[in-house]
Amino acid sequence: MFSPFHWRSPVCCPRDRSIITYYFISSEVFCMSSLLPIKTNIAGVTHKNDDGISRQTYVQDLSAGDILHLKDASSTRFPEAISVHNSFGDMLGYVPADLARDIRSHGYTPEALACIVIFQGRESPSKPYGASIAIGESNDSIVSLLDKSDADLVSTALRIEEEVSSQTAQATKPFSYVQPDYSKYQSGPKGKSAPWGCIIPVVIGFIIGIIIAAASTK
Repeated sequence: MFSPFHWRSPVCCPRDRSIITYYFISSEVFCMSSLLPIKTNIAGVTHKNDDGISRQTYVQDLSAGDILHLKDASSTRFPEAISVHNSFGDMLGYVPADLARDIRSHGYTPEALACIVIFQGRESPSKPYGASIAIGESNDSIVSLLDKSDADLVSTALRIEEEVSSQTAQATKPFSYVQPDYSKYQSGPKGKSAPWGCIIPVVIGFIIGIIIAAASTK
């Protein structure tokens, strides 16, 4: 299973006997009193969506720093389910069930949380693609959770995405046409038409034409 991060919950904290979660990250154990921000994997990435398209189609296009969106996917069978979607709204999978339950129990609203891709890949060409994500109350809180190398990568990706979004917003602004002021090109007083300035050259050209025609007939 593509799983650089693992978790288990809930368990009893030996310090104060309160029910919290032990999270196993890179073989180290952290007793966390605050749930977010946290790293995890997208679950269910090998299944198909309701439209018949495999989620692998979308997961393999992910990159570190991509902003994802969490949505309430509760149902009768899975009342605490939280789905994960890309920026186009395509479903990638779910937040793992145990973590989704913890998010709900802490009073978080899925749509209000920030979610960023940390890593995308697969163990071998024969294995499906997977993605590690970070979930937090804001993008800044997620970056503070990451190792320096990951944080720099994600921060750069977020900055580029913000710049692209800004450029897109500028490009999609409504275009307004302004009628040019041709009065400065007129030969009469400013702001007034000068019809003789247009007729005189025509008359002169007509007379020259008659003279040339008469000369050619002699």
